Amino acid sequence: MCQSTAPRTLPRLAAAIALLALSLAGGCSAGGAMEISDPAQLQSLVSQKDKPVLVLFYKDGCASCLALMPTINKLAGEYEGRVSVGQFMILNFVFVPTSQEVKDRYDVILVPHVALLVNGKEKARWIMEYNIDSYRKVLDEVAPVRQASRTP
Repeated sequence: MCQSTAPRTLPRLAAAIALLALSLAGGCSAGGAMEISDPAQLQSLVSQKDKPVLVLFYKDGCASCLALMPTINKLAGEYEGRVSVGQFMILNFVFVPTSQEVKDRYDVILVPHVALLVNGKEKARWIMEYNIDSYRKVLDEVAPVRQASRTP
């Protein structure tokens, strides 16, 4: 007798779709990276002088980019208040740049591409880097934890 595997497969498929939706939405935590929708918004964020800015440049539908987004969102939570973290779709689904000017300015050739900007200038860049500690090492240098001052 032949049995269908559909009843067992559907819950797994639903779970996979839910995980993908959370990844696309930037995760379920409130401290995730902000979605930057246009070049003017990116320029405004990058030009801030009060804290460093970490930007993920990604392609719509890119599996490698989706794999990095949880790491970037985790960094956004860990460095909240010390580093501004955003993500900018640099390539659409069919590999057309969403902004050629931004692509050229930040020299984005491969994705995922992450740039750390301090006072509007690039301090570091990572291309296809998934190790969270490589980001933490540089972020800790540019945005150290401030010790609370003790009063006698």
